[in-house]
Amino acid sequence: MSSESGRPGAVILCGMGHVGFRIARLLRRLGEEVTVVTSASRTEWIDKAQGFGTVVVIGDARDEALLSRAGLATAKALIAATGHDATNVEIALDALAGRPGLPVVLRLFDQTLAHELETTLRLRGTLAMSSLAAPAFASAALGEKLLGAFPLDGATFVVGRLDLPTSSPLHEHAVPALEEHLALRVLEDVRASDVRNLVVVGRKVDWDRATAGVSPRARRAPRVWPLGLVGDVWREARPALRVLAVTLAAVFAASVAVFGFGLNLGIVDALYFLTATVTTTGYGDINLLNAPAALKLYGCLVMLLGALAVATVTSMLTEFLVTSKLQDLVGRRRAPKEGHVVIAGLGNLGYRLVEELRSGEVPFVAIERDEDAPFARSVHGTAPVVYGDARIAEALERAGIAGADAIVAVTGDDAANLGIALTARRLNPAIRTVVRVFDATFAAKARTGLGLHSAMSASRIAAPAFAATALFSGVRAAFVRDGRLVVVLERPAGDLAGRLPSDIEKEGMRLLARSGKLSIPGDDRPIGEGEALVLVVERALTPETSED
Repeated sequence: MSSESGRPGAVILCGMGHVGFRIARLLRRLGEEVTVVTSASRTEWIDKAQGFGTVVVIGDARDEALLSRAGLATAKALIAATGHDATNVEIALDALAGRPGLPVVLRLFDQTLAHELETTLRLRGTLAMSSLAAPAFASAALGEKLLGAFPLDGATFVVGRLDLPTSSPLHEHAVPALEEHLALRVLEDVRASDVRNLVVVGRKVDWDRATAGVSPRARRAPRVWPLGLVGDVWREARPALRVLAVTLAAVFAASVAVFGFGLNLGIVDALYFLTATVTTTGYGDINLLNAPAALKLYGCLVMLLGALAVATVTSMLTEFLVTSKLQDLVGRRRAPKEGHVVIAGLGNLGYRLVEELRSGEVPFVAIERDEDAPFARSVHGTAPVVYGDARIAEALERAGIAGADAIVAVTGDDAANLGIALTARRLNPAIRTVVRVFDATFAAKARTGLGLHSAMSASRIAAPAFAATALFSGVRAAFVRDGRLVVVLERPAGDLAGRLPSDIEKEGMRLLARSGKLSIPGDDRPIGEGEALVLVVERALTPETSED
């Protein structure tokens, strides 16, 4: 383990857990000097980091002398990425006290505190790994390929991989035609006819329109209130009551034919007489006074069954209302039976995933083993939560796994996540399986070897945003694509005012949007002095090795 001093112009990275190691490796692949300050890390990670040229300083980054020895005076930027919010804030305070104006990026789960600190301390950025990863996990559960999202002039813009199904009428269009029809801009410098797996950016509403028919959210029919209420009552009823209700409905349906034939009535009159008999209304306009004895006896049976039918319906309604009231009193919500996403694990990532699905109005059920878990208590009462071990079929069945569209396993245990996904697939072979796997290499092997839809590393998803924010201001999204770091920036025109988009493109910056609207391909008007710009910047990465 090294104790050497940091190098001039290096990015100082404090903390080397899962995300810290990924950030360090990504920065080195960009050709940046990196100095890691960590009090504890896996020996394997330290050895690998030193192997790809990272300086590792062992110690507590809150020690001002140690931070100084790591090269604070000449550092390019500082990233505080330990697993503790308070530690990261203290590191930032020390760094800014010793080097005012240094670009500082903080890892903070508490985004309320993050927004306050960004303004107060003028930080370069405050990022939460769970917030960065949650959209990707949510979109994977919905069959989409979302890479990032950011607000712009009151609208939500997204970056995603668009893979149009061959059934789409737009599949054969060239890229410029796609941009015109879908109101999405293609990020890649491609103008070929092959439109599969393109990375695009645009408003969320346009993205949803483009992916209609792919996502379960887009397929789901709107809920009709009266029918939805009847369905809820039916689902809450005990099986014996449902069997009785179906039997009575069949008898009454047959009775329409019996009374129609026996009394020589039309179908509407026969239905009218049956309703009067069942409800014991007895208007007397149609009666069984002169009917054959057998029909009179059948009429008596229908009257008795009518009383039973009223009692059955009353019992079903009472059971539904009592169950709903009890659930309200204890703060629980009924789990949907179909068309929902099951989330296994309510840790940091699980909680952010709940927020992501709720904001998209996607129905979900959460499963949490520990009733005292802090995020379980927060979700409890506002969304359906099943308490139990999601590796056990009984817990999954209570979450409605048989009718679920997807299972997202995001507990803190890789093996548990794989077990949950495989059990869910056994109970529902059509379900979409998405698992969190901490090690990105293992994730790729698990996805291929076990036939999972998605196996993702949250640290790998989040690392590009941390690295990009340390190097650029105004980062709104960042991801790795085909050996390049692709960064979406929002910035004022500044020194770009008066220049042509075609000129700045020669310098590696492509104009995506100006003044809140996506730029039109071929529009080469000079950039206005007061315009707010969204730009794409790309930087090449050195190839990954087997040691990555």
